[in-house]
Amino acid sequence: MGFHRMLTHRSFRPHPVVKVLLLLLGSMALEGPALEWAATHLKHHAHADQEGDPHSPVDGLFHAHIGWVLHEFSNDPQIYCRSLTTDPMVSFMSRTFALWVVLSLVIPLALGGWTGLLWGGLVRIFLVHHVTWSVNSICHTFGRREFETRDRSRNEWIVGLLAFGEGWHNNHHALSL
Repeated sequence: MGFHRMLTHRSFRPHPVVKVLLLLLGSMALEGPALEWAATHLKHHAHADQEGDPHSPVDGLFHAHIGWVLHEFSNDPQIYCRSLTTDPMVSFMSRTFALWVVLSLVIPLALGGWTGLLWGGLVRIFLVHHVTWSVNSICHTFGRREFETRDRSRNEWIVGLLAFGEGWHNNHHALSL
């Protein structure tokens, strides 16, 4: 909600406290620094399923799901989300991303010991990432196409259920044209 709808698509303007909270939660989910996440997503929309798309299934389902993370690509925030680079709150949260990562592991460890770290840290990160990455891979490979778009985006209800609506990806791409 924070990185995707608030930052990237500017679907809403929250109160500053809510904005900080959403940026904090997105960072602690290890989605990446906010500026890089937004730039990568906007680059995906600019080049969806074409040359330059960071996580297109055209390069294979594995690449779209997780392989893209292992490749270097240019996702310059100055090119893809210049307006966000001047937002002091977004810039601060991006610069301090490593701190939020550490806290997202230390807090479950402090609250629940090794079991807390396992379930509240590592398993949580694993599940969040695979659900998020499924939007890139599953929703550009399987499912229904309700709208004609310039890409392979599809709606997949299971991903939609797990990712709080993000699995309605063809609808999302149709609205982003």
